Amino acid sequence: MDNSTFQSSKTLRLAPVTLALTAALTGTQVFAESAPDGAQTANEIERIYVTASTAGNYSDAATKSATKMILSLKETPQSVSVITQQQLEDWKSVNIKDILQHTTGVYASTSRSHDRPFFVARGERINLVQVDGVQQFPGGRRSDVNGDAIAYERVEILRGANGLMTGVGSPTATVNLVRKRAISKELDGHVGVTTGRWNNNRVELDVSTPLSSDGSIRGRVAAAHYDRDSFIDRYSQEKTSVYMTAEADVTESTLFRIGYEFADTESLGAMNSHATPYYFIDGSLMNLERGSTGLAANYSSWPLEENTVFASLNHGFDNGWQLNTIATYNTIEMEGGNLFFVWTNDFYAKDGSVNPEVGHGYNHVISHSKDTQKTFDINLQGGFEFLGQEHDLIVGFNMFDRERVGYNKKDGQREISIDNINYYTWTGDIQRYSYENLNTANSTTDHDSSGFYVATRLSLTDNLKSIIGFRQTNWEVVEHRTNRKTKLFAYNEKGSYEVRNEVTPYAGLIYDINDEFSLYASYTDAFEPQNAYDKDDNLQAPIVGESIEAGLKAEIGLLNFSVAVFESNRNNVAKADPAYAQQQTPNGNTVTMLIDETQTSGIEFELSGEVHPGFNVYAGYSYARSEDEHGSQLNSEVPEQLINIYTTYQPTDLIENLTIGLGVNWKDSYWVDSTRPSGNLDYGLNRWEELSPTEVDEVRTHGSIALFNLMARYDVTDNISVSLNIDNLFDKEYYDAISTSQGRVSWGEPRNWKLSARYNF
Repeated sequence: MDNSTFQSSKTLRLAPVTLALTAALTGTQVFAESAPDGAQTANEIERIYVTASTAGNYSDAATKSATKMILSLKETPQSVSVITQQQLEDWKSVNIKDILQHTTGVYASTSRSHDRPFFVARGERINLVQVDGVQQFPGGRRSDVNGDAIAYERVEILRGANGLMTGVGSPTATVNLVRKRAISKELDGHVGVTTGRWNNNRVELDVSTPLSSDGSIRGRVAAAHYDRDSFIDRYSQEKTSVYMTAEADVTESTLFRIGYEFADTESLGAMNSHATPYYFIDGSLMNLERGSTGLAANYSSWPLEENTVFASLNHGFDNGWQLNTIATYNTIEMEGGNLFFVWTNDFYAKDGSVNPEVGHGYNHVISHSKDTQKTFDINLQGGFEFLGQEHDLIVGFNMFDRERVGYNKKDGQREISIDNINYYTWTGDIQRYSYENLNTANSTTDHDSSGFYVATRLSLTDNLKSIIGFRQTNWEVVEHRTNRKTKLFAYNEKGSYEVRNEVTPYAGLIYDINDEFSLYASYTDAFEPQNAYDKDDNLQAPIVGESIEAGLKAEIGLLNFSVAVFESNRNNVAKADPAYAQQQTPNGNTVTMLIDETQTSGIEFELSGEVHPGFNVYAGYSYARSEDEHGSQLNSEVPEQLINIYTTYQPTDLIENLTIGLGVNWKDSYWVDSTRPSGNLDYGLNRWEELSPTEVDEVRTHGSIALFNLMARYDVTDNISVSLNIDNLFDKEYYDAISTSQGRVSWGEPRNWKLSARYNF
């Protein structure tokens, strides 16, 4: 792409290390039109931040994840991983799940279902996703459903708390999806096609073009469509994604950008869990195939449509300061009346039947719902001199508002007979039930969060920098529900609560040993509101998730290295107060007390970038152990140790135009407290007073797992390339997860291959 898009006038400084690395990545022409003192225009800085990591390698120049200041990885006093555009292309990562399972310190699991994977970092689930640094509310995005990597230039993963930017959160990780930009003054782009195992077919297009004769207005369209089956019985997914953006150099110092994203996803054979039954009722093993799963109808789905519009403005002032604003409007609509699967409390007999007195149950009928999210972020940042040193300051405000509406419905699900179901003869071929969306609200939940933040990067000496800041946040949730008895739609007091003026601190220290190595330490936290009360009906204080971290970072040419030791704590967690076990608060709430519940400690290593021309590596190791207030291990179902190694090499001395790659994912052993049938064929009442087989406790363990992946790409011409990717090369059989109930297992994906062709123009 054309790198001479921007001209110099109003300027803002990038840190020297960032400038050097960016120059190495993008070439000297990036700075050809810069001001004589080496400063960059506001427009150039935004473009460099987004695109500097895409020059065919795994190196990255800068990140905004921690403070919204553009800093190199070495200048950021927290652990940050960046998945570059080249990595996304090399390993054919098309959604967040594909991306995060390759990332240092992140454990990915599909134990709930293949539509709803979850991710764990530093002992807790990741629930914070940003797009262009703008926070998405937890639950606002499903990581394997919404969006597509075709829209993103790269992905940043900040480990630890990120309360300075969000306020609400936990000391785990924040995922920031950085959208592609319209920067080219010439027509260019690519078209690609992929086919693979289980009828995995995909086509994608990415086109950039000038929209004015001088290139001051530019546009970009990226779109993808795939339709794929799965190794799971009856499960498939089809998705169409479109991303459009345009940007204009309004003046030499002002950049305006608008965009639109669309995603339409339908997964057939969907259910709450794709786990496979493990035991017969007599306690013997069922030994089912990896594709065997629960009993879903072939049509079972939860179709989702997502629409997003956004606009941003960046302006550079004469004094070198920069104003940045971005606003987003997003809707996610789910079509109800499509989900249908059955389940049982029983274990299956060897003929595939269950005890008729236990039988099967229906899933909950999912109604139509719509999420509407509005976000806004504005900040002003720049440099100043004090006591002979240059410093940086950022002040800003952001707000998030999300309303979720669930609609009333009529359905005839229970008109569908589920008598005499047999596991072995189930085909999923079952009639649809009647369904009507009444278009009236059954429930609404409105989350509002807003806050001011400020941070400053102080040069205490030439080699010692500190970053200190804080955020003040107001947070509120307001819930309305239809009363089941009166049928009236009204304010739900028990589901509505707020947190006012919560202050979140940030502190970091960076010492440059030399131009390549630095030491750092940091403290960050975030808070989680909790709907819990003390004996006098006072709302309990929020949970505070602390992150304490120290480490060493290095930038050696295009190679980044980091090692970090960390400790995360969850304090002020509300638990039922045993002193009031027999009574409630005056308003009928459970009496709670606050405890410091969880401590997670560990270490992380990461190496990423270009070892030498043509040899890229992304490698990481992590160890994290979580314990409760009594010292007992928590999250035993999550491996304590993880290793990811992804590397590519161009053997130009042997074969021109060939790139080969090896990927390794290693997961430590784990264990789960689960249950199994007693083997005596006896039954009793469970805690819901339902007839169920008698179960006994057991500890299930799973050994360590090593999965190997391969890739190869050959450039047929300067414009045409073909590639082959093979995942789980040795077809390792393993459990992705073991259930705590009935010993059910979720199988990991068998060997998978993808063959792709790409044409660049």
